[in-house]
Amino acid sequence: MDWDWAGAEAEYHRAIELNPNDAVTHHFYSVLLENLIRLPESMAENQKALALDPSSPQPKANEAGILSDMRRYDEAITKLNNLIAANPEFPPYYGYRALDYWRQGNLDAFVADQVMATKKSGRADEAEVFESGYRKRKLKGACTGLIELLKNKSRTEYVAPYQIATMYALMGDRDHTFEWLEKAYAEHSGRMEYVKAEYFFEPFHSDPRYIDMLRRMGLPQ
Repeated sequence: MDWDWAGAEAEYHRAIELNPNDAVTHHFYSVLLENLIRLPESMAENQKALALDPSSPQPKANEAGILSDMRRYDEAITKLNNLIAANPEFPPYYGYRALDYWRQGNLDAFVADQVMATKKSGRADEAEVFESGYRKRKLKGACTGLIELLKNKSRTEYVAPYQIATMYALMGDRDHTFEWLEKAYAEHSGRMEYVKAEYFFEPFHSDPRYIDMLRRMGLPQ
């Protein structure tokens, strides 16, 4: 994956100029803007996607995610509660609500929603390990159990290093977080586009390794 953010934005502008009524283009342009922490612009593009395709569940979830990025957690949770009531089978709704609970310090609710999102995404083994680890040793148990499972899986199938990095970050293991972020960087993992917006990396924003990674990726610091 190329990390040409200005080039990507120019391509979105061109695509929208050619077809301003394509909801998918507005949606993905909104995601780019969110990852660059240009939140009012991101929300505006997401609203355009919703206006063009009001039945699509992902822009609805993203709207709540942008509200959360803006620290409007109660609004985001209220919106997600309503979305889940209307469509309880869409996994991202639970994933976004989990992050809101985490940022509010409600770890029990965070884990419950994280488990639900993982189950509904078809990864029952990961959900079970995360849930049982939390019961035994709280957040550290949940993260270490899932990390072990993912490392074992990686012997026979692809596992994104970024996913392992987020688990280390969640339990506050700074050095292992950067070890696995470097692996993700080396393979140009697509998930790395979220590195500046990732909630779990916020405690590391002042770390020189984090600042250097943003610089190498051409992201604003």
